[in-house]
Amino acid sequence: MIAEIKKHSSHYFALGLIIVLGLVAILTFRFDPLLKNLAVYSMAGLYVLWGVIHHRATDHLRAKVVLEYILVAVLGVLIINTLI
Repeated sequence: MIAEIKKHSSHYFALGLIIVLGLVAILTFRFDPLLKNLAVYSMAGLYVLWGVIHHRATDHLRAKVVLEYILVAVLGVLIINTLI
């Protein structure tokens, strides 16, 4: 896994940026339900998009992988919306 991260460091940097900026936006807009939901859904959508782009670049893109990213994003949205 470490070798994979080193090999595609720009991909994982982008993923980290998506997550960090998404969390900052969620915390910033936690008192505004519309903007908070926009931040949550945007982060989930960008996560799925990142997964598709990453797996396309590494020739591992399959329908099963896309479905997994979508399901993890939906689970993340449910967890975040339940907790905040």
